[in-house]
Amino acid sequence: MKTTKIVPFLLAIAGLVFCTAGIAADQPQSAAPLKPITKKLTFIYIPKLVHPWYEEVKRGVEYGIQEVKKEGIDVEYIWDAPAQADVDEENKKIEAAISRKPDGLCVSCLDPATNAQMLDEAIAAHLNVLTFNATGGPKYPFVGRNKDVEDGYICGKFVMEKLGKKGNVAILLGSLTAPEHQGRVQGFKKAIAECPNVKIVFEQPDNDNLEQAVSVTESALQATSGSQCHFVLQREQPDRGGTSGKKRRQSGKNPDWRI
Repeated sequence: MKTTKIVPFLLAIAGLVFCTAGIAADQPQSAAPLKPITKKLTFIYIPKLVHPWYEEVKRGVEYGIQEVKKEGIDVEYIWDAPAQADVDEENKKIEAAISRKPDGLCVSCLDPATNAQMLDEAIAAHLNVLTFNATGGPKYPFVGRNKDVEDGYICGKFVMEKLGKKGNVAILLGSLTAPEHQGRVQGFKKAIAECPNVKIVFEQPDNDNLEQAVSVTESALQATSGSQCHFVLQREQPDRGGTSGKKRRQSGKNPDWRI
């Protein structure tokens, strides 16, 4: 029998964004069955911002919806992304979503400490709440990879091996309020600390903004012009910041940069 256990489960299935990206997701919390589903369900997804990466998220949502449709469950989803990574704007969208009373609300938390109040209001309004991509904390069911320090460390070890454990590194930090970004940077720096011949020569946030990522990368390249064997770690913006670095390397302005 189909029960409302499907509601949070479908939130999880439709929000398995890391499966679409080829990364295993942790298991979400399950809910006790209550009653059969006899209506069309509506889920609202609020990512951090408009960004090409989230297009893969939407593909995962749509795939999950098609999968549960095979079980006779009809779902529509609303994708409501802030134009920029702005926590106040995100909270306004959460507030608006609560007033629409959807069957499920999925949020990628930009700043958990600030988002928590709105998430609690959603729960108080008896909405099924799930966080994805970026957790709001242990209080809220979560779908995604959340071993951020470990991931950063693994990435750092890989980069150190590529550099021969020597040279200079520049880092784009993502958003400073995002715990998953902070965790990955922490793990990455831990790996660097194990290599005394590697030095961080530049680090700056890009706030998940594509144009800012290009600008920050250009600043890094100019600030370290003439240095040997640099490596830029483009954590959140490989499509734009990395392209900027490659063009400068190919032009001869920074021939020893590696992206």
